[in-house]
Amino acid sequence: MVDDDLAFASSSQPLLDELKTNLAFNFNVKLFSKLTSLIGWNNTQDQDGITINQIAYIRDILHEFGMDKANGTRTPLPTKADLFPATEDETILSPSERNTYRSLIGSLLYLAVCTRPDISFSVSVLARQVHAPTKHHMGLLKRVLLYIAGTVHFGLMFPRSDKLSSRSLHSAVDVDWGGCRDTRKSTREDNRHQRQNTHMENEEAIDNSNLFCRGRV
Repeated sequence: MVDDDLAFASSSQPLLDELKTNLAFNFNVKLFSKLTSLIGWNNTQDQDGITINQIAYIRDILHEFGMDKANGTRTPLPTKADLFPATEDETILSPSERNTYRSLIGSLLYLAVCTRPDISFSVSVLARQVHAPTKHHMGLLKRVLLYIAGTVHFGLMFPRSDKLSSRSLHSAVDVDWGGCRDTRKSTREDNRHQRQNTHMENEEAIDNSNLFCRGRV
């Protein structure tokens, strides 16, 4: 006996009906009309489209790291945050603290990949320091936790095609000049979104890529 979940979608109702009929004929399955959750994702369908988020997963992260009562902040990282490796004058975290740092990085990377691209840059750049993180790096990582604590309901919004006022893509590109003091490489940011269907906050943000994110409170 195998107990597993399966989700499927189509713009063709006859095709969906045929698939459900074939599944029910060949397997002992229990069919539901609408998908509400799957592997920790929340799924909401309304007249505007489909929204997916990971509210429960975020709350579990905040609880695990003692941040469930924390007040939120508006941006993942402060402006001009020092994201560079530890210097000789800085103290590396203890082995147990490094394990906590790595665990938190892993949890946030999963969140960023699944439903929260707005934290992807912040988490990725802090993940470069997992071999020798300092208290400063841990403080920045906790700042990301504060950000998701204030944006628990953010997620990915897939609008209905007939709700889009325009199908044209808008793009904004920014780049610093040799921003990394170690490699002298530049950091490029490229935000693409469809007009009137994107929640973005750029004020004082080092990571202002809230593309395709939608908040529901």
